[in-house]
Amino acid sequence: PPALARMFDVHLFQAIARASAATSGAYRPGDRHAMLIFVRQDRGTEHNWAGAEDGAREAGWFEISINRAGTLSAENLNGKGEGFMGAFEHAMNGGCGLIVYADPVAEDV
Repeated sequence: PPALARMFDVHLFQAIARASAATSGAYRPGDRHAMLIFVRQDRGTEHNWAGAEDGAREAGWFEISINRAGTLSAENLNGKGEGFMGAFEHAMNGGCGLIVYADPVAEDV
């Protein structure tokens, strides 16, 4: 919603995390996956690294290693897939959106 977009930003975090038995989807427990974590924050605030980690943990991920963060505006969503839009909207509505890449990441990455 436009009113929310004026009050909040969505921060995007790039991470690698390990799946648990509680992780939804076709992820094998113990495998590591790259992911994008979307978190709604008050406009103009610093990246909430702990909040991003908490969001991934609540979704069943552990050993979460976040290595990059940025702020994502709705205008930058043009041409992105439905999953990207859905994660953005989920975050904008107060949750934590996740996009998890299907292929596991090697242990040495």
